[in-house]
Amino acid sequence: MTCAVSRIPYAWIAQTRPGGVIVAPFSAGYGCGAILRLDVLEDGTAVGRFSGSADYMLLRSQRPAGGPARAWTRAVERDVRVRRTRLDPRSMPYGPVSVDLAIAAQVPDVVSRFYSDADGATLWALDRADHHGSWASVDYGPGAPDHEVQQAGERSLWDETEAAYLQWLRWGRPDISRFGITVTPHEQKVWLDEPGNPL
Repeated sequence: MTCAVSRIPYAWIAQTRPGGVIVAPFSAGYGCGAILRLDVLEDGTAVGRFSGSADYMLLRSQRPAGGPARAWTRAVERDVRVRRTRLDPRSMPYGPVSVDLAIAAQVPDVVSRFYSDADGATLWALDRADHHGSWASVDYGPGAPDHEVQQAGERSLWDETEAAYLQWLRWGRPDISRFGITVTPHEQKVWLDEPGNPL
């Protein structure tokens, strides 16, 4: 397969006989993607684990809203909430691929963008569907003890993202191989260590 998916089309599972294996790049939209290996079961579900990073363009029908991050700020300018955070926003895009998966599973329907240069960096969390949804940005400046957060829209996307990252730390920085997914006709659930421990 030469593109990634953010949701496993159930038709793939329905068309695969029990005992069959599906391998695909999986990218929930936040950061980098990973390789997913699914085993199709007798009951019509599929269960599998993630491994290594795999960054591919998303399947056309699953692509998020495009354009520069500023397109969201122009669409949702009112009621910008400002606060500070001590969390270095570079810790997410420069972290292992398991960070991206853990955040994506806990903060659904969000994509990230990261821009950096010699003067600093900005991490964005953006509504996946369109430019009129919620957005957040965090600016890093070299040597600063904390960093400015701006958020707008219904959701406080930095608060959600920060909480998801801190949860990943509390889990002990688990490697991507500890994460898996269960796909049924009605939903897909990412889990840690075993299917009974969904995120």
